[in-house]
Amino acid sequence: EHCHPNWTLVADGLAVNSCSHADYYVDVANTGSITAASEIACKMLSSERISEQLKTKAKDPKVPCQVVNRHSVQLAEALAPKQTLERFRRIGRGWCFEEDTPTLGNIGPVWVFHDALSFKENATCMAVSSPVLKTEIDGKIFPGNHYCKFLSPARVLDWMMTDGIKKFSAMEDTPKSKTKANKDDPRVDIVV
Repeated sequence: EHCHPNWTLVADGLAVNSCSHADYYVDVANTGSITAASEIACKMLSSERISEQLKTKAKDPKVPCQVVNRHSVQLAEALAPKQTLERFRRIGRGWCFEEDTPTLGNIGPVWVFHDALSFKENATCMAVSSPVLKTEIDGKIFPGNHYCKFLSPARVLDWMMTDGIKKFSAMEDTPKSKTKANKDDPRVDIVV
């Protein structure tokens, strides 16, 4: 809430400070069900502000948060153990990237305290959508900023190793305590 992006013109360009914060799932029962960050909240300068300061034109002034979410998946795949990635690509439900969701009224505290990365599970993927707040360069409050909440690469790895390899219908209909490992199930690496 109390950090905001800023910049300083320097001899060879622009020195930019952005702000970020990782949020985590509430785990009151201390079960450790998901330990990865639920999202990475970032406050950045908008491409319009940077273009203005560098006296140039942005190559793509409308880059959505979705682009960084895609990159998070690519990064997680590059970090995943080979066997995990192969299994996930073979039987896993991937990621779908939905349009960013604008913050109601472009109000900063709403983005900070209310808006969250949206996850919607379906039979083919985990659909993700980022809340976005982008202020106009001539706005009255924190002009020229671009706020996004991004997908954590650790959350991607968690999905690849756990729920993303489960059948969607099984998650809906089968109690987890009654599922049993089967050596013929491609989702299982080792049966003890």
